[in-house]
Amino acid sequence: MEVAVSANTISIPPKCACCGERPDRDVPVSASRTTGVRVVRTATSTFSFPYCNQCLAHIEANPYPVGCVAIFGVILTLGILVIFLQRWRAKADAMRKPTCSDTGPGVRYVGWHGSTRVFEFVSPTYAAVFALANAKKLVNVSMPLRNAIEALATNAAARALEPGPSAPRVSRAPAPPVADRNPDDEAFVDAIAKLEKASGPASRRAIVEKALASLSTNYMKERFLVEASLLRSTRFWRRSIA
Repeated sequence: MEVAVSANTISIPPKCACCGERPDRDVPVSASRTTGVRVVRTATSTFSFPYCNQCLAHIEANPYPVGCVAIFGVILTLGILVIFLQRWRAKADAMRKPTCSDTGPGVRYVGWHGSTRVFEFVSPTYAAVFALANAKKLVNVSMPLRNAIEALATNAAARALEPGPSAPRVSRAPAPPVADRNPDDEAFVDAIAKLEKASGPASRRAIVEKALASLSTNYMKERFLVEASLLRSTRFWRRSIA
């Protein structure tokens, strides 16, 4: 799924581009283009996307793209190399997690023209998260991408209604002491409630800055930014699709 953004600086979601889980390191993806006839110049643009170690392992174990395998199959009539490549690919497939989007790389930098840059994602979910992180910079939004964003927003809303591990149980017992409560949970809920009622960009920005300063863990800050982006973008996409 392709996503086009018009910007020289883009926001990269802090999730593995293949499985969507916690990443371990960034991996560069590049696109190159050649200009000129007499004097040929080659320009390269590079961005880095996060991956977890397990996904990097099956990506590196993946021998060749499917297209290359087909070419080798035409050249080699006996198909010996194709057999070996299929075995290597099967081994790489066995290294995948259930949440992996593909055996190969999860993102490809298609190219750029001016300030518009095009990326191709295997996972529709990661494409939607990337689009939300760069909502104000999107151009030429396709209907599949809009559908992926709507699906992501719907799933996030459903998860928000499910009790989490730190959610209080429904009980008639007295409330726990203040010292036993998680202050991050209270700050998170309070900030989201204020964002829903905020009317202007200045007030929303102030709420986000205050929430990020009050949240103590990177996990909660990341969770808040994702929920805030979904809250802001869902309204925009619903107006656009209507």
